[in-house]
Amino acid sequence: MKKLNPVQLVSLLILSRLYISMTYTPVGSENSLITIVGGVFTSTIELILIIPALMLAKRCTDKSVVTASFSASRGFGKFVAAAYGIYFLATAVKVLGDFSHFISFAFPVFSFESAIILSMAIAGGYMASLGLAPLARTAVISLFLFAVMLTAVILGTSGDIDITNLTLHSDKPLLSVLRSAYMGLGRDSALVLGIFLLSSVDSKRGTMISFISIKHLLVSGIIFLYTSILGSFAQVSQLPFFHLSSYSDTAIVARFDPLFLIVWTITGVCHFAFFIWAGARTAGFILPKSHHSKLCHILSLVAFSSAGIMLFFDKWQLAEKYFSTSISVIILSAIIPLAVLLVNRRGKNEKA
Repeated sequence: MKKLNPVQLVSLLILSRLYISMTYTPVGSENSLITIVGGVFTSTIELILIIPALMLAKRCTDKSVVTASFSASRGFGKFVAAAYGIYFLATAVKVLGDFSHFISFAFPVFSFESAIILSMAIAGGYMASLGLAPLARTAVISLFLFAVMLTAVILGTSGDIDITNLTLHSDKPLLSVLRSAYMGLGRDSALVLGIFLLSSVDSKRGTMISFISIKHLLVSGIIFLYTSILGSFAQVSQLPFFHLSSYSDTAIVARFDPLFLIVWTITGVCHFAFFIWAGARTAGFILPKSHHSKLCHILSLVAFSSAGIMLFFDKWQLAEKYFSTSISVIILSAIIPLAVLLVNRRGKNEKA
């Protein structure tokens, strides 16, 4: 795997996580202030979850968790590769559906689901086929564009910020915070991607800690921004972050919908490409004779077909329920790396 510098990998992971925040819709009576506090617990849990992966990376230098699993046995290695591969493909499918929902909601006049997700799948599949280094460079540029958009939004909405909108409405605040922290793990697919890409950087611990810290600050800042502006509407609206585009108003631009559409599209395609690349990489371990570029295009087609079928038959709630679970993040971020670490330790002890 080609080496990346820490800035590239952190940018890639941050961009991936920001897309989740951009397409996020509150569930039930989810309270924004509780979500912010829960985010502190989520990030703390993640710092604990990455410990086995960091220990494995220290023991098996320059080996990913999948590569290290093959050191134990080929069967175990294929199982680990399949586990990550299925998760990456499922995440890619969800990206297509979430983007289709965004376009349908924000720009209904342009809504044609099949064409939307097909064009995104083609673009993302092509990007993934170019390799990890081009994806990382694209992530840095895309993150800059996101920063420009966020700055424009802050400048355009600064007069509407009201911190009194941040209120705590919960009969059981502690339980609500813990529930929010657990649900927050399910939205951090970027953490699993980071564990998988850990061998691509030299400064592994610093990179992951930087990602989790920056991610926490940005996500909390975004939630604070749209809640302090939208108030209680943020808790019942779809895509609250997008609604900021209609509140933004500067002397030059009255609305930021076009800018949002551009950044949303670029971020979505990049997010999709990251997971298609990772899925193709894991598939390559199972099918070693397959060409990576061809696998990227095949997985893009599979993701498009899966998303299209679920959207056509109005079964997207299945993807919402099963494709972004907290337990899958825990298993792939901590439990599998721990199992691979223990297997490698036992193997070395037996040889000794």
